[in-house]
Amino acid sequence: MTPFLMELDLSQVESRICYMLTRDPVLVKQ
Repeated sequence: MTPFLMELDLSQVESRICYMLTRDPVLVKQ
C-alpha cells in the first residue's frame, strides 16, 4: 500500500472508532 492509502485507511478506522464510541454508551463509560 502507498502511504496515501495507509493514511486514508487510518482516518477511516479513526472515524469508525469515534462513531462506535458515540453509539455505544458502555464503551464510553469504560
